[in-house]
Amino acid sequence: MRKNEKGAALIFAAVMMAGLFAFSGAAIDIGLMLNQRTRMQLAADAAALAGAKGLVKNTYQASLDAVAVAASNGYAITATNVSYPSPKRVRVEWSSPAGLVLAPFFKLFNVRVGVQSGAEYTGSPNGGGAVPIGVPKQNFTPGQEYVLKPGTGSPNNKGNFGPLVLDCKGAINYENHIAKGSNVEVKVGSFYYTETGNMVGPTEKGFSRRIANDQTSLEDAIANTSPRLVILPILDDGWWKASTGMSPQLVVGFAQFYVTYTAKGEVHGRFVSLLDQSVVPGAGMQYAVKLVE
Repeated sequence: MRKNEKGAALIFAAVMMAGLFAFSGAAIDIGLMLNQRTRMQLAADAAALAGAKGLVKNTYQASLDAVAVAASNGYAITATNVSYPSPKRVRVEWSSPAGLVLAPFFKLFNVRVGVQSGAEYTGSPNGGGAVPIGVPKQNFTPGQEYVLKPGTGSPNNKGNFGPLVLDCKGAINYENHIAKGSNVEVKVGSFYYTETGNMVGPTEKGFSRRIANDQTSLEDAIANTSPRLVILPILDDGWWKASTGMSPQLVVGFAQFYVTYTAKGEVHGRFVSLLDQSVVPGAGMQYAVKLVE
């Protein structure tokens, strides 16, 4: 073989070796990145689930729990890595430098691996059961204030003021269900009788116990768990209009309101949203968390 041919062969071999080295290194780096991302994703999922459990209390607790679980898995994140896309959902996201083998040889020092996970809780936490005041079905406007329960002498109530018997009849049960939320599940399609009378005293006492000195604004209440947020049964308008005195009412849905005012048995609240659920569990009965992202 001539000298120039030997030189060309050496160059070709060197190029092939470099290519093989690069290919092998890339394969190793890709494998390392996939492995790192898998470990990070598992940690993010665990942190999001922990955050969703904490969110049952408030966003502060959710952040604490999510950060703690991420740290227990070897990832130092902060509350800035935790966000809340909706009142019951937590999102955890962060990125870390990729632990690569070949990339530094090509001065690729800023390669990062990012992960994101979201979780939410469903059901009702303590105090989250339905409040025993029914409101007739209508087209509610978000943020608008409504009279949730009329006071004494309000016109066109035909002796019904909205209080419902969700479990046992009586003033003390009604008051407790306002203060803590009903301890029984309430279902769409079921009938519940109205209480007799206006229940002025139990209404005032129940909301006084529930709200106490809470000054949470509507915006903060939606982002956190607030006693001013109540779940009310939506009643079939036809049954409501035809009723007089103690009579059955058909539940056709549920809505969340922010209570703004109570006086002399009259209750006002701003509409937050309709709930996409057919059952509201009893207060303290159950809630569950699940991954959603």
